[in-house]
Amino acid sequence: MKKITYKDFARLLCDQFPGEDTPEQHLAVVCPSCGTVQSETSFTRAEVDEETIYRVLGFSCIGRYTDAIEAQVGEKTGRGCSYTLGGLFKLHTLVVVKEDGEERPSFEPAAPAQAQELRLLHQRDPDAITIRSRRSPDGRFFFSKA
Repeated sequence: MKKITYKDFARLLCDQFPGEDTPEQHLAVVCPSCGTVQSETSFTRAEVDEETIYRVLGFSCIGRYTDAIEAQVGEKTGRGCSYTLGGLFKLHTLVVVKEDGEERPSFEPAAPAQAQELRLLHQRDPDAITIRSRRSPDGRFFFSKA
């Protein structure tokens, strides 16, 4: 299990958009179960209220709030799954340590290419919610609209 400070976690998120003012609504994380890349914009487009977004982003997969809720944990639907870090299965690899010492499990920050592609998808397609990424053997990302 990797533990990082909240400050380091925030830096990793900001590194998704180097040289830009950080677009908070596009900072992205990846579900450890299904690999779905998701951001605040993803949750907003799934019609999740703002209070809930701030409570669950990086803790529960977007699939809990879309038609993917029936997907099984670990199923690669591209739409999310029902996984949450508060459940029985501990699939996450990251714990964020807050300034007060409290430890909070978290989804990993998305790679810059993943976050940028999700933002582009959101800009191009007003109906798009998430993308699922996978690496090819040569390390490049492939994206599929969900």
